Amino acid sequence: MKNKYQAIYEKLAKQNGVTPQQVREDMAQAIRFAYENPQDEQTRQFQQLVPRKGEIPTPEEMMDFVAQQCSERQNNPFC
Repeated sequence: MKNKYQAIYEKLAKQNGVTPQQVREDMAQAIRFAYENPQDEQTRQFQQLVPRKGEIPTPEEMMDFVAQQCSERQNNPFC
């Protein structure tokens, strides 16, 4: 059985003509870039809200956070 993340990666990969692994790598790279180069203090503070085991969240940790935010708050800019 596929996990929920693999299904997401596969769907995005199919839509973009790449592999699921490439989708995950691209997501990780984008998250890493955002954390290493925050636009401003407000962005930096927001980033601290994302639960993570390491210094930079994994794509799975970020997806979980965004999904939780969407389920808890209507009119959230992420949703």
